[in-house]
Amino acid sequence: MQPSVQPGPETPDYAVGPLPLQRLPQAYPLVQSRHAGLALEDWIRYASALTLEKSGDIASGILAAEQRAGFIAGLCAFRACADLAHGRVLRIEHFIVLSIFDQPRIARSLALELEVLARLLRCQAIHTEVPSEAGEVAGEALLGLGYLAESRILCKAIARAAS
Repeated sequence: MQPSVQPGPETPDYAVGPLPLQRLPQAYPLVQSRHAGLALEDWIRYASALTLEKSGDIASGILAAEQRAGFIAGLCAFRACADLAHGRVLRIEHFIVLSIFDQPRIARSLALELEVLARLLRCQAIHTEVPSEAGEVAGEALLGLGYLAESRILCKAIARAAS
């Protein structure tokens, strides 16, 4: 991984950067911590599509926070896209942080790199979806960095039609 945020005073133990395709399987346990029923193949298909989707006005991928020992402790999916209220935004989904003791610092490390990325992609805002049942600590870390709660995402699962 080629991190743009190196470990330092603000992010002492985590390097943050794009997750290469060959490391997607290594991130699977982290993803599974939030999506227990997700198959490895589904994760790889989803993340590969984001990582390879670079045409036109779209930039997307997976950003990972990695400990010095190489353990992936946090990740998120990102996509630059148009937004009615803010113009070009960096939309963040699946903001996942796995640590019993260090969630705020991992979330902060990811958030700081997202700001760098948003500027590079000429975005006017960052919209981050934080999971409701597991995102309280991450959400607090983001609020501490100037994020505001502007909206809520509601979900209704639609059953698949029998084939």
